[in-house]
Amino acid sequence: ATKIVILLLSWLAFAALLTGQVELGLAGLLPGYLAGFAGTLGTVAIAMLLADVRAARWLIQLGQASMAIYVMHTIVSAGTRVLVSVTDLPLEPAPVVFLSTLSGILVPYLAYSLAQRLGMARWLGIGGFARDETRPSSRRQIDSAGRV
Repeated sequence: ATKIVILLLSWLAFAALLTGQVELGLAGLLPGYLAGFAGTLGTVAIAMLLADVRAARWLIQLGQASMAIYVMHTIVSAGTRVLVSVTDLPLEPAPVVFLSTLSGILVPYLAYSLAQRLGMARWLGIGGFARDETRPSSRRQIDSAGRV
């Protein structure tokens, strides 16, 4: 219940900034920072609420692939736009942006998943640095005498 109250209050303060209820400029600098802080708290509260939801596991997986997505999204999105332009389909900008965004997330995620399965993610610099709490540990336990 506390998480929900923090979430609602912080997002209300953030919404006040967005709707212009908080004056921007030098006189409104402190309220602007407070509203930004409130929005950040709201985002953290959402993350805390979703951490307990089993259906949000896909967000955890996307977060683990975030380095791969960050590194590869630009080239994949640009490639998608080029492919769409080569097909000469009379597409409006909105579907092209949607396809570029979707491919810019899914293709790097699939590349990350493949690299993880092949054991190359760390070598490629796109993952394997943080401890993955969702899988059983693959590290061998060594006791104080050095035995496995």
